[in-house]
Amino acid sequence: MTLASRTLVAILLFALVARGAAWRLTGLERFAAATAHHEHADIARNLASGRGFSFNFFGDIKKDPLPTSQQAPLVPSLLAGAYLMLGIETSAALGAMLALQIAVSSWTCVLLARFAAGAAGRRDVGVLAGLLAALYPPLVLAPLHVQALVWNLFWLALMLAGAQDLRAGRLRLGAISLAAGGIGGLLTDPILAAPLGLLLSLLAAERFASSGRLGLKLPVAIGLAVLVGLAPWLARNVAVHGRFAFVKNSFWYVFWQGNTLLSAGTDKLPFDEANLALPASSVADAAAALQEARGRCRSVNDHLSVAELHELEALPTESARMDWFGRRIRAELAAAPSHYLAMCGKRWSAWWGFDPTNPKSLLPSYRAAYLSLAALAALGLFLVSWHGLLPALLVAGGLTAVHVLVITSARFRIPLEMLMLIPAAATLARTSGAFELARRFRPAPFPRPEPLETAEVRPAAA
Repeated sequence: MTLASRTLVAILLFALVARGAAWRLTGLERFAAATAHHEHADIARNLASGRGFSFNFFGDIKKDPLPTSQQAPLVPSLLAGAYLMLGIETSAALGAMLALQIAVSSWTCVLLARFAAGAAGRRDVGVLAGLLAALYPPLVLAPLHVQALVWNLFWLALMLAGAQDLRAGRLRLGAISLAAGGIGGLLTDPILAAPLGLLLSLLAAERFASSGRLGLKLPVAIGLAVLVGLAPWLARNVAVHGRFAFVKNSFWYVFWQGNTLLSAGTDKLPFDEANLALPASSVADAAAALQEARGRCRSVNDHLSVAELHELEALPTESARMDWFGRRIRAELAAAPSHYLAMCGKRWSAWWGFDPTNPKSLLPSYRAAYLSLAALAALGLFLVSWHGLLPALLVAGGLTAVHVLVITSARFRIPLEMLMLIPAAATLARTSGAFELARRFRPAPFPRPEPLETAEVRPAAA
């Protein structure tokens, strides 16, 4: 089941308008310069300044930054390109990056609509999924910050579209989409190795069941193509760190953040305000207040003592500093064996519920939107063929496993919320269909009785 080109174009334009309106109404571009202090923007500034892909990870800021793999290369490289063309940290450069992210986010809605139509076997489900993706607030606001999330959503949608094409026999298009999604996804965030591996395993299992060993050639070829696409970056990591690092080398640091004894399962500490009141004067004022609340959040890193920070700073390489976090968390968990299981339980609760370290979790509007989506999605799982939805279910399961076992946060769950839009669209399509059926086949009213004709009565002759 496919959607007409004009339908996909309409969804694309609708998503662009929604994101452009959000940009205009929220004024979030005012905070774009703040990303210059984020890892992505620091690396981009170093790239544009000729210092290479480098970052001062727990190092002396007075010294030159060290070669880094703390972040994947795609987003910093794109931002560095904008800096080179339009000036380092200028409003024009940051605005160009946000505009690119808006375009990518809008195209994600098209890919999701296409996949949903095929998964459900109904065009109306695809259209509704695309419209929901175009309007769902976290997806609308995501491209207004320089971050990997926007690209993660795009690559996931592209991988799902590719897997669906391969299952439908559109081999060339499916192989190109899945391989491109895998390469782009892993160069954005290596966590996407989990959904990519599950999708390739599904295709291998289905093709082996139908064609035997010959059916395995295509999934293996796609996997090799992804490795070839990653090879230059993997070789660079070996050259600068002296050892293998799969895209990023920050696993032990991230694992420490999510599991240290004072952690809440995320990279932040619990937000200590009982409630969060946003001004109702304008959307821009509310967005500014929420941004300010985010700035008041404290990082798990704040628990490091001055002595520990000096110890980290004295280490000569980024790899040595990552190893320090590995030794630290292994020692902590060895001293408290039950702590890790408790943290997994906290992350499971935050993954399906609300993140206590994120201020937006206190907003009734955010809670209502997410709970409504979750309820619609739960109903939709009983209305859609699980065979068609299987790629999305596998991706959701892979993301859930990684974030429950390692680290989670509200922003990490947004890809899951995007996938929830598919069964939610199925629920809305069935509901609207039921209303239409009721309208079309409502019983006709009883005919009004005609007045009885009475014969004229003449008085009898005397």
